[in-house]
Amino acid sequence: MVRGDGLRILVVDDDAAARLTLEAVVRNAGWSPIVIADPELALEIMTGPDAPPIALIDWQMPVLSGVDLCRRVRAADLPARPYLIFVTANSTPTDIATGLDAGADGYMTKPINAHELQARVRAGVRTIALQQDLRMRLQEAQAESARTRPLRELLPMCCCCRRIRDERQHWSTLEQYLAQKVDVQFTHGFCPTCLEQHVLPEDRV
Repeated sequence: MVRGDGLRILVVDDDAAARLTLEAVVRNAGWSPIVIADPELALEIMTGPDAPPIALIDWQMPVLSGVDLCRRVRAADLPARPYLIFVTANSTPTDIATGLDAGADGYMTKPINAHELQARVRAGVRTIALQQDLRMRLQEAQAESARTRPLRELLPMCCCCRRIRDERQHWSTLEQYLAQKVDVQFTHGFCPTCLEQHVLPEDRV
């Protein structure tokens, strides 16, 4: 679960001054910066196990640009989607559209405002928490669907004794079948009709 305190944030920028500035902003907010100058190493970190959930990415970098880095991260089959924020000097509307279309979740232009950057990171934390909650709910729904699937199947039932035939061609009572398939427990009593017709007459004898 992503938490605000101690949050790990990857900083990817080939400019030493920019790295120092971003590292200070991240650390002053109580988060844990992971500062990288090499975008190829950053790609390895972001697509590897235990990747930081949020990354601040520069655009103009050698070998692998920030746009290409975003695209490769988005193309990777990852268990969780990282929150990517461009922090760059590229500020034209076309640049912003290109960065967002590459898969970035946010876009900031240099020189940065520390309060704005921290607010955007907090927005990322909320987004990631929502995604985690949705994944958990989906997993629970899938587990429940698998558990109750036998109830949505066509059940072969004997016309006389009402026993159910399972996939192994074994016959069992409806109670036994449901208890085995969906872990249902039964408690027995009498409906009003049976109580009147079968129980009370015996008591009156």
